[in-house]
Amino acid sequence: MIEEIIDTNSNSNDSGLIVNDLIQNELKKTIKWTMFLSILGFIGLGFMLIGALIMFGNMGRGFYGEQMFVMAITYMIMAIVYFFPVYFLYQFSSKMKSALEFGGQVSMNEAFIYMRKQYQFIGIVSIVVISIYILMFLSAIAFVGRY
Repeated sequence: MIEEIIDTNSNSNDSGLIVNDLIQNELKKTIKWTMFLSILGFIGLGFMLIGALIMFGNMGRGFYGEQMFVMAITYMIMAIVYFFPVYFLYQFSSKMKSALEFGGQVSMNEAFIYMRKQYQFIGIVSIVVISIYILMFLSAIAFVGRY
């Protein structure tokens, strides 16, 4: 899919858009922040996974074995979900940096595709979370209505 979008627009400038010096400078500033945030995201992922492993290691000790298992699985699921937007942000940063350094239209197209993927993923996760909140709220109302 990425190749289709890249190939259809790789040599044409039909829209009249120009990436002038101001835009390039702003993109360079943006790249620094997106790279910083993506690296922080990967570090956060590492901490999540370390936390999950510690919880798995402490499952057999004490009375909280089942709770530790549930928490460890929750951390693993959170890390998996969190990986994708961080990865897409990192790819945006590296592709855009390459595009600005070497003037590659293909790299710039790929960078914007990864940026779209990141926002799309965050949007979908937001819709899912809001839906879960609504279901929890409706369930609470139904439960309270019984008593």
